[in-house]
Amino acid sequence: MTIEIEKRYTLLLVRVGKGLYRQLLFADMSEQRARLLACEYGYRQEDIGLVRHEALRYRRQLDDELVRSILERMPYHERNSHEAMLAAVRRIVPQATRIVGK
Repeated sequence: MTIEIEKRYTLLLVRVGKGLYRQLLFADMSEQRARLLACEYGYRQEDIGLVRHEALRYRRQLDDELVRSILERMPYHERNSHEAMLAAVRRIVPQATRIVGK
């Protein structure tokens, strides 16, 4: 089966010199926390420019037999429902957002 995975992160653009910028990539967090973390790394608050929240989505093949074995152990009675299948997939890949195809 094919699943879609989404990873969220926070991107900061920091001025480091004359016309030079550096991108800092953090796990998904609030803008305030990201700014504080950049300051802890030695960057000045006034040099922090852009703060963006981004998401990277990609697809991955997952073994059907592995998902079926998890479904067998789950307490749900409707094992073939979409919700139960997605719950089983998320036990393997917690960042999975949806099932794209079989």
